[in-house]
Amino acid sequence: MRSSESEAWARLTAEQRERLKHITNPKQRERLLQAIAAGEEIPDYAWEPVTEELVDAALDGLRFWIARLQALGDERGVPYEEVLESLTEVELEDLMKRWFGT
Repeated sequence: MRSSESEAWARLTAEQRERLKHITNPKQRERLLQAIAAGEEIPDYAWEPVTEELVDAALDGLRFWIARLQALGDERGVPYEEVLESLTEVELEDLMKRWFGT
């Protein structure tokens, strides 16, 4: 265990120890311990378990959007980052209708 993790374990309250038992995602667990070691205040939502499946689904969704924005950038002859920065709310709604049929 690294010194920062040891320090974090030493700082854990009984409630935090109990909550940490339910965190199975190693990255989430590590980040919580880092925040505790740094003396950061941990918001309640950060203690909600984040599963690997949820992370994978979020990454898949992000990849989907990036691919669509890249295609739109190709149509416009600009990088997808420029497309993203230039989208208005109306354009975004139109894209969602086009891509998702909503």
